[in-house]
Order: sequence, then structure tokens, then C-alpha cells
Amino acid sequence: MATSSQEPLIFLGSHACYYSIVSDNVSYIVFGGGGSTALRTTHPLFLRTSAQLAHASLSLSLWLKEHPLVTTPKPRWACIHANYATGIDACEAFKLGYGAIGEEVGRVPVPFKTVNKKLHLMQLADLQPEFAMSFFSGTEARIFIQDYYRFALHTRIPLVTAYTAVTNQLLHIYAQSVPQYGTAVGVLSAAHWVEDLPNAENQKFIALYQQAYSDMPSLYALHGYDTGRLLIRALAQLHGVWHGAQVVQLMKTLPLNSPRDGTPLRFDTHGDAINPGYIFMIERHGKRLVKNIIGTLPPINMDTYFP
Repeated sequence: MATSSQEPLIFLGSHACYYSIVSDNVSYIVFGGGGSTALRTTHPLFLRTSAQLAHASLSLSLWLKEHPLVTTPKPRWACIHANYATGIDACEAFKLGYGAIGEEVGRVPVPFKTVNKKLHLMQLADLQPEFAMSFFSGTEARIFIQDYYRFALHTRIPLVTAYTAVTNQLLHIYAQSVPQYGTAVGVLSAAHWVEDLPNAENQKFIALYQQAYSDMPSLYALHGYDTGRLLIRALAQLHGVWHGAQVVQLMKTLPLNSPRDGTPLRFDTHGDAINPGYIFMIERHGKRLVKNIIGTLPPINMDTYFP
């Protein structure tokens, strides 16, 4: 989206273009993806209205510190992850929150686009962890979760994972093999928004989205919804006169109640949203898989962990 040839506004979900963008004085607003912790900056043109993917790992680690998954004094855990920046970040963020509580016994990096995960699951089993943390998304997540249950690792090594492995679309796929393997049942995960939150802002968002698309929104739809409303408010304050840094600053500070928790969306000093944490477990309801919220965490300011 561009408003002038001198200073366009660009929405991007990847951090790959960041350095060239800010050098050209272009506002960089990330709403489509989380990105890695490398994408943290106090630059006045930067704003991430979504979340760092590290947020889910931190939420899980903080929850498990107070609600142990296993009963041993210092649980042994391992991380299996897609071998790129966000996968590595997910493991590091979990360790950051859980490191003093448990003992990390190893990591299993899985090369991108690895179709058969059997070898890597064997490597994970050889580490003999008491539970496993994981990060995968998209097709890689589908293959990983299905193989994890097909080879019955879930009966020996409970699994906690980032929300990218248990999206609604993926749960629909997993449900097809639930009768045979119990796929995804019992997986513990975390996100900064889930569909069934009872606050009025979320109910309004759900109703509007269903009216428009006859479907339930995804987490990425939520990001777009909040971003669009913030941008409109900022431009209205400026009476349509474009100035990138002013737009970003207004988007950071204008009050906007988010479906995430029904309260105004806030940002840290690096332009990252201060998001709540919802802990949920995947459960089987008949032929469906659902996210059952078992706990909540206060909003997490990433400045506390990534100053």
C-alpha cells in the first residue's frame, strides 16, 4: 500500500527485507507473521502488531514452571525444531523461561522441507527426555505431528509445541487420523489469542468475520483486523497527511481494544505488541479436535526477556 512516491507504507511478514526498507525511510509494519527475535528494533518506523513467535515458547515455559508436566525435581527436556531462525528462537525462548527449572538434554534440528521425520524422531527418543518442546509450521508441522503419534512417541514423551503446529486448519487434518492414532490429542500449546475468548471485542470480531467470510478467523486474520483498525485511526488523526514515523507512533499509542483480551493493545520499547498468553490442550470432542483453554498468563512484555 503506497500513499506517495516518497514514503509508502509496506506490510511485510518477513524480516529479510527489513534493513533495506528502513534505510529507504519506509514504515515497516509486521502483521502477517511473527518473525524471529533478530527483528527487534527501536527504529521509529518499525511496528510489529502480531507477535514474536518466541512469545508462545515463553508462555509455555512460564506455565510449566508453575504447573509441571512431570513430577521429577528437574525435568529432562529436549527441543525438536525446524532448522531455521524461528525454530531456533522457539527453543532458545523456552530455555530462557524454563532453563533454571529443567535440564535440557539436547536438540534435534530438522532440515527445512524434510518429508520423513522418522529419523529425527528416533534421535529425539534416544535423548530420553521426559517431555519435548517443538516448533514446526505449515506442512512441516502436519508431517511432524502425524508422525509423532503414528510412531507413538506421545505415549512416552509428552509434547508441547508452538501454536503454529495446531492451527484450526491443521486440527481439521489431524482429526482424520484421530480414531487410529489419537493424533494431536493431549498436545499442550500456547498463543496470544484463541477463538473462544468471551470478551466483547472478540465476540464482535468473530461475528464480523463470519458475516463476511462464513468461516472462523485465524490468528493471522486477528492480526490484520487489529492492524487495519489502528492504521485507520492513525490516518484519521493526521487528516490524511502521510508521515511514516507519525503514523507508527500513533499506532503505538492510540487506544484500541483488541480481541486478544478485550483491553487496549500496547507495545514495548522495541515496537512489539505486549500480548497475553493462553495455554490450551488439544482435546477430542467426537470427530473434532478442539483447543481447551486450561490457563492464562498476564501480558508478556518482551523487553523483560529480549532487552
